[in-house]
Amino acid sequence: MRRKRQITMKPTVEYITERFHHFNKLCFGGELAIIPIKLSNAKTFLGKLGFKRRKRLFGKWEYYDFRMFINTRIETSELELEDTILHEMIHYYLYSHQIDDGRPHGMHFRQMMDHINKTYGRHITISHRSSAESLKQIEGTRPSPHIFAIITLKDGKRFIKVVPRIKERVLSFHKMIKRTGKLQSIEWYYSKDPYFNRFPSSVSLRVQFFDEEEMKEHLTTAVHIHCDGKKLELGEDL
Repeated sequence: MRRKRQITMKPTVEYITERFHHFNKLCFGGELAIIPIKLSNAKTFLGKLGFKRRKRLFGKWEYYDFRMFINTRIETSELELEDTILHEMIHYYLYSHQIDDGRPHGMHFRQMMDHINKTYGRHITISHRSSAESLKQIEGTRPSPHIFAIITLKDGKRFIKVVPRIKERVLSFHKMIKRTGKLQSIEWYYSKDPYFNRFPSSVSLRVQFFDEEEMKEHLTTAVHIHCDGKKLELGEDL
């Protein structure tokens, strides 16, 4: 059943901190230490968990120095904001307990999300799926051309990378990512779908996670383009 439309609100550090303490007791057994809360004006996320990591013995990663970012660019309902906070708290719980799901929303994340949703009547999703109005505020609705790559690494993790629509920039990034030695495959696409407005465009090696199910829908209207690092074949309408 769909939730009734809620009055929107803009988050504050004080409110997020209060909700963090409340949900920590209610859903996480009080196991989570408070972390810095940061407000963000970014276009690319509603909420995000920041952290650092370092290699431990036997090649395992240790996660530390956590902080939570909540978007203030748009106003969301209180329920949507709470679900965003809970989403990031699940990430925090897993990483602070050194549980690596292998991908951002793997089996452990989904199990915890489903448990909290069923037990406490929440509506947490794996993609921070907010109201249509909220997403439009982040992405915009005006079609904008993008060239992007779907990158699969040898460890199976997948990312998206939006690159400026300049042939030399696309070829440069293609060569850089191949030189890392971590690449399994890279597929290039062109699209005017406003969905891709949410991803920053650059030629750095910084890439973004994406939700596989959500991406499938948007790839159906994207045009596949050929790039081998030497040649870039674009149609006349691109």
